[in-house]
Parts: sequence; structure tokens; C-alpha cells
Amino acid sequence: GKKGFRDNAASGNDQGKERRPRRGGKPSKALPPGRPEPVNLKHKIKKLKSRQVELQRTTFITLNPEDKSFSGETPIVSIDCEMVLCEDSNRHIARVSIVNYNRHILLDVFIKPPSPVKDYLSDITNLNSYKLAKAKSLSELLPQIKTILKNKIIVGHTIESDLKPLELEFEPKFLRDIADFTGYRDGKFRKGLKALSEEFLNFRIQAGAHSSVEDARATIELYKVNRKEIDLEAKDRLFDPKKKEEELLNEIKTDE
Repeated sequence: GKKGFRDNAASGNDQGKERRPRRGGKPSKALPPGRPEPVNLKHKIKKLKSRQVELQRTTFITLNPEDKSFSGETPIVSIDCEMVLCEDSNRHIARVSIVNYNRHILLDVFIKPPSPVKDYLSDITNLNSYKLAKAKSLSELLPQIKTILKNKIIVGHTIESDLKPLELEFEPKFLRDIADFTGYRDGKFRKGLKALSEEFLNFRIQAGAHSSVEDARATIELYKVNRKEIDLEAKDRLFDPKKKEEELLNEIKTDE
């Protein structure tokens, strides 16, 4: 009875104790000799999520690329676009800039909007009628843009605002939006590119009108300075619990 159970417990005799399973699971069993301890995948993911992120910072005198650095296409690129307000009451893309991993320009083109421009928003975009006078349409330039971005990791700040006007969609595994990186946010709120550049690159951008080239260069450097953590968080968002244990562990790499 209950009395006997208490006596056994008090005397330190474990024979009378009931072997209770852990909450939410079965009683643990001893592993056969030579078999490795199974990986607790949920614990590993939780540990990665909760670990303290040590953010890195750097200082730039200029965002212009170094003369001897590679200027061709790289596996990772950065994109930024400028928009104008048109007479159809919509904002349309008017400039696209793509830079490589070393900040060299891969593409910097003006785009003719599909509707007459109502406001060039020049104070922000630094665009005007003269710059767009000989611009090509998006349909003419889209093949070139797609070729550059194909099979690349694309870095951006609020990247959906750049890709949506281009009518482009990519698998999430190819995208790195630094605005969504936890270390670059203020709680629930995204920080602007200008503020991030000053805080983590010690470099002031957008002192006057924006330059999509300069913004793309700042974006790629903000990605590079904390690349390990940004990549890790991006992969964590793609976590699929149905994947095999080995496949997931190959995707999530970290120094512990």
C-alpha cells in the first residue's frame, strides 16, 4: 500500500519505487553497446535560437570598391531600386542597381515607367526627366536582370519592395533580407538602411538624395559584417521538421 511505498522511499530502497516515464515520452532505455547517443534535434534548434548573438561592427571611409578586387559576377549580389510616382497613382520602378560581393556594379539602369511620371520624388530618388528620357522599358531590361540574378544569393534591405516591382519571385533560400535579421531590428520594428549603416559600418549614406548604387553597396557590407549570423537565422526560418535528421544537421552549421 501507500505506507510501504513511503517506507521504501525513506529507507533509500529503490526497489519499491515505480519507474515513471519522462513527461510526454516513454521510459528511457539503455542503448546497446557501440550505438551512438541520438541527436536531440529540437534541443539543438532551441539552443541555436536562444544563443547570444555577438554582432560585429566595422568602419568604412568609402563604399567604392577596391581597385584590384574581382569585378565580375559573384555567387552573392546585392540589389536596390528607386521608384517614382506616376499618373496612374502607383509607384513604378525607375532605376535598378545590382552590385557584386566586392561592391562592383554589375548593373545600373534607368527604367521607363509604364505610365507618365507625376512626381519623380527627386529629393529622395535623385531622378528627373532628363535621366529617364532614353530609358528602356522594364520588359526590355528584365531578361538581363534575370540573367544576373539567376542562381545567386540576393541580398537586400526590405527586399520584397525591390523584387515585387520587378515582378520577380525567388525561392526563399536564395534571399537574404537584412531588414529581417534580429540583430538589425529594434524589437518588432525594422531599422532603416541609413541608421544601420551608421551603426554597423560607421558610414553615413543618404546624406542628400538616395543613390541605389550606394544603398546596394551598404547593404552587401551590412550582410558581410554579420554574414554568419544572418545566414544561420535565414536557414532557421526555412526549418522543416519533416526533414530527415541528417539533412537538417547538414544545413545548420555552427561552431559550438
